[in-house]
Formats: sequence, structure tokens, C-alpha cells
Amino acid sequence: NVKFVEGDDPENFRQAIDEKTKALYVETIGNPQFNIPDFAALAHIAHENGIPLIVDNTFGAGGYLARPIEHGADIVVESATKWIGGHGTSIGGVIVDSGKFDWGNGKFPLFTEPSPGYHGLNFQEVFGKGSQFGNIAFIIRARVEGLRDLGAALSPFNAFLLLQGLETLSLRVERHINNALELAKWLEQQEPVAWVNY
Repeated sequence: NVKFVEGDDPENFRQAIDEKTKALYVETIGNPQFNIPDFAALAHIAHENGIPLIVDNTFGAGGYLARPIEHGADIVVESATKWIGGHGTSIGGVIVDSGKFDWGNGKFPLFTEPSPGYHGLNFQEVFGKGSQFGNIAFIIRARVEGLRDLGAALSPFNAFLLLQGLETLSLRVERHINNALELAKWLEQQEPVAWVNY
């Protein structure tokens, strides 16, 4: 069950939450208006309801432009293809777990009940808050079950290509920013252009 809300007002998220809500999910930079959510307010709303804030940081340029975890996000996902790789040569993605969310709060039984696929492993007990490993229950479960069930494993060559792209990420992002700014300034001076959203 997915609900969409007008994202500029955090209260819209609060009003949409019910007993079935499992997470708030937003983009760092919304498409097509380039609106940026109030991460701190959304994190507060999510946490007071016992759910995580998940942010798609694809347009945050691999953490170069935006770092949502520093503003309260619990999980960050992004396409590695667009910015980290930067050349369209590999398909990949990234999941970053802040390690701050309590998956054992009673709303997420897949973390707190024994996993039949892993001989009764309880992810929360072994990898959750207070464990010897730190609070890594989410990312461990995402890795082991995602890998087993979906085969989400990057090939060594694609990993190499993404690392090659990562080396020039800062330069490419700076160039994108400078080029976009110059284009926006030029467009603002053009009489036929009604508005510029930059």
C-alpha cells in the first residue's frame, strides 16, 4: 500500500501515516521541480511513528551534493550508474544504513522473528541495537537475503568501472554545477523564456 503526498509540507506526511505505514520515502532533490524536502522534520515525524526515513539520494551525486544521513535519514539509496559511474557503462545501486534506526521496535517482524532461510537466525538479536556488531540488522538482512533471493551482486568489472567513475566524481559534479549555473543565467536574460527553475 503506497500513498503519495504533496511533499513540500512535512505535515502532509504525518497525516498520511497509519498503522500500515512502514517508512517515509523521499528524494533528495525532487523531480521535476527540484524541491528539497525538510529532512529533519520528516525524520522527526517518521521516528515519532516508529518508522524509518528512507531517502533516494540519486540526485545528491553520490553524497557530493547532499548527505541525508547527516540530516536524520535512516537509510539512503541511490543509483550508482548516474553519478558514481557517470558514464552509463555499468548498472548498479547503493544502500547506506545509518545504523541508527531500531528495527526491533515491534513494527518489523521480519527482523525480530526467526528467519527460516537462515536456520532460525533472528537478525535483531544478532545484528540489532546493542549487539556486538553494532546496529547493522537492516543492511545485513538486505545483503544476505537480497543476494540469495534476487542475485543482487555487482560483477567485478562493473565494480571496477564504478570505481573509475568515482575518481572523477568531484570534478564532474563541479562542472555540472558551473555549466547549469551559466545556462540558467543565460536563460534568465532571454525574453521568450517565461521562467527558469534553478
